[in-house]
Amino acid sequence: YALVLLDVHLPGISGYALSSWYKEYCCRTGRNAAVVIAITSDPDREMCHEFGIDRCFPKPLNHEAVCTMVSEWFEKDRCTAAMRSDS
Repeated sequence: YALVLLDVHLPGISGYALSSWYKEYCCRTGRNAAVVIAITSDPDREMCHEFGIDRCFPKPLNHEAVCTMVSEWFEKDRCTAAMRSDS
């Protein structure tokens, strides 16, 4: 996967803990971690960063916000890949 949208207030488990576990798992197994974007009613950017979440957005999200968010990340990846291939 290239992108994971994660509600941080999941029933039975903290989305923060899940993100942290996922990033550590990817690191431990040599896998590339997908971009993790948290969706929460109370965004805390410092806490998101602490648990390996790449971006945090407030609820509710609308279609336009999701499309903009996804296109920003994929455009960022394309730009980074293009810069690597030029060097």
